[in-house]
Amino acid sequence: MSKLFTNKILYALDESAVYALVERYRAPLTYFATGYLGDVVAAEDAVSEAIVKLLIKKPALENERTLKSYLYIATKNAAIDLLRKRKRERAYFESALRLTATEIDYIDEKLCTTDQQRAIASALRLLPCNYRQVLYFYYFEELSISDICKILKKHKKQIYNLLARAKTALSEILKKEGFDDDV
Repeated sequence: MSKLFTNKILYALDESAVYALVERYRAPLTYFATGYLGDVVAAEDAVSEAIVKLLIKKPALENERTLKSYLYIATKNAAIDLLRKRKRERAYFESALRLTATEIDYIDEKLCTTDQQRAIASALRLLPCNYRQVLYFYYFEELSISDICKILKKHKKQIYNLLARAKTALSEILKKEGFDDDV
C-alpha cells in the first residue's frame, strides 16, 4: 500500500492498485456499515460509494492510517445518507397509502355492493402493506405486472411472489370468516 502515497497525494491508481484497495477494505467497511444500516446489501452500496468518492476526489492523504480513516468516515456518511433516503421514502409511501376512515367508508360504499365484496375489503385491511398494494394494483386498478414493477420498484419475480403470498394470506383470512375458496 505504500506505493499509493507519494508526496502526500493519492494519485490515479492503476487497476491492480484499485483492486488491492477494494479487497483490503471491503469486508471491514461492509461490517461497519451493516451496523448502521442493518442490511448487508445496502452496506455494500455505502462502501462502494465511499471508494468511488475516494477515487474521484483523490484527497491528500499522508499514509495508510489517514486512508483508512477517510474510508471509514466516507462509509459512515454514505450509510447515514442511505438511512435518510430510506426514512423519506418510507414516510412518503406510508402517507400515500394511509386511508382515512372517510375514504375507507367511501370505497366500501362505492365498490363493495355485496357482502362478499365487503368481506374482501375488510380482509384486505388486515394484510401487510406490501400485500395490500400488490393486490390493489393487480385486481382493482387492473395494472400489468410490468406497471406494478415500475411503481413498487421491484423485479417481476418479486411481484409474482408477492402476489402469490398475498392471495394465500387473503384466502386464509376469508376462510376464517367463513367464506369458501371461490372468493
